[in-house]
Amino acid sequence: MFKKTKNIDTAFRHVRLFSIAFLAGCIIISAMIAYKSYQLTEQSQQKIFILANGKALEAYAADRKDNIPVEARIM
Repeated sequence: MFKKTKNIDTAFRHVRLFSIAFLAGCIIISAMIAYKSYQLTEQSQQKIFILANGKALEAYAADRKDNIPVEARIM
């Protein structure tokens, strides 16, 4: 009779360990997906497409501080 109780106890421990490992894996995968989607969104916001004479031209966004030396030479 005590052997059955011991087997139920070990079975519960195994199920609990598996559940914790599965939950940790799901959390890690969800965090990675959220991070990668944020990166992809940031990259896609840096590009725009311009339609000129029936052709699509790709343009990249730049910060104002990147253009300061060029603007200083023009003036």
